[in-house]
Amino acid sequence: MRLGHKMITVRVIPVDIARGECANRRQCVIAQAVDRQFELGGRGYIRVDANEVSMTHGAKRYRYHPPRPLLTYLRRFDRIGEQQGLTAAREAMEPAAFVCKLLSANAIPPVASRKRKDQINDARRKRHAELKARGIYREPHRRYVGV
Repeated sequence: MRLGHKMITVRVIPVDIARGECANRRQCVIAQAVDRQFELGGRGYIRVDANEVSMTHGAKRYRYHPPRPLLTYLRRFDRIGEQQGLTAAREAMEPAAFVCKLLSANAIPPVASRKRKDQINDARRKRHAELKARGIYREPHRRYVGV
């Protein structure tokens, strides 16, 4: 099964449990399983929370809806880890499988290069200088937060 399908099955195996961390959205048991299963190799962005399981692969971002049993599994792992420690949480968890439904698959917009950003800023400065020379330029308002 590939990323982008309407449904994926996330299979948690003992290796994922051994590498998972409690209360860490990017290194949790499910994130470890997704990374291993879809061969992301730690290169992509993976985040698991109560609303979605999201990941990037190539130039796309995929968002899947986590089913209630997955959330219960994750909360149990976190609760045991918080109360008894990570080792106890890892020992208490069993392998499991969960079916997640696709919410969206969107292309990630390319990031502008430093050269392009400098070009945009230079054009903005030139435009502001021309407006100032004609007497119709107003300084933008500055908002100060946390004063």
